[in-house]
Amino acid sequence: MDEKLTLKNGMDLMDKCLDSALNEQRSVAHGAIDMDDWAKAQEILAVAKRNISLVEDLRVKFSQFKDSVKAAEDIIGGADVPVNNDGSGKEPSDKSEEPEPAGGELVKQLEELIGEFPFAMAVCNEAAGIGESFTYDDAVSAKMKKPAKLSNSLWVDTAISKSKAEELVKAVREYCANKG
Repeated sequence: MDEKLTLKNGMDLMDKCLDSALNEQRSVAHGAIDMDDWAKAQEILAVAKRNISLVEDLRVKFSQFKDSVKAAEDIIGGADVPVNNDGSGKEPSDKSEEPEPAGGELVKQLEELIGEFPFAMAVCNEAAGIGESFTYDDAVSAKMKKPAKLSNSLWVDTAISKSKAEELVKAVREYCANKG
């Protein structure tokens, strides 16, 4: 681990820990399915399901925390703002490096996927890695920077860069194609 502990390093570590805990509980649940003693397996599955639910709740709360930190960094200039060492004494301008938002193009591509894979798109909010980008919950969508409601009633935050949107659409397409 980095010797210099920063907020970003800490948040990255927490993300890894939450992912690890979630994977561990999923492994426990999958292991219970193969047990001969069904009563014991049901007990293990119930505990694993509760733990998975708790970890997922933590992930949502941690995501909200990260959004709050990001908003605070935007307001106060952030601790991880790069320093300009060209000798000019001027700070770097974030305006030129700010990515262009995806907005309507993301919605259009997701709507095409809904037409192509309606059933897989109905449950894409449960998929590992991409599910956190979607929600059916109006309260969660209210916390998004620029939410858009898709025709299948899923909410997606369109306040992401075009490159992130392309990655998301590619991942969703792959998920849908594999889900069948």
